[in-house]
Amino acid sequence: MADPRKALLDAAAGIDVIDLAGMIIANPDRRAMATSAAGVLALAHATERFWEIALEGEVLACAVSQLPDDDLKSHAIETQAQRVRDLMDALRTPQTVNTEGTQS
Repeated sequence: MADPRKALLDAAAGIDVIDLAGMIIANPDRRAMATSAAGVLALAHATERFWEIALEGEVLACAVSQLPDDDLKSHAIETQAQRVRDLMDALRTPQTVNTEGTQS
């Protein structure tokens, strides 16, 4: 018997969330209620990833604006900038979702 949770996660992994979000925004009365469970799950995962990037960007902005100009500031900026780049790269590559619902 197939695992329904795995099937849902697999279906969510194949959804283009930017395209889905655009369709919902363009016609919310029709598309919002017609979105599948896999589409909702994909949007939820994407929202968490986007929020993670926003938080890392905020930490980077704080490092740039609040630390004195020294090696510590340079290190903090490079560390946060690399974290933001890594997160953006993860968005550009297909994500897999395991059976616990977390991404890898």
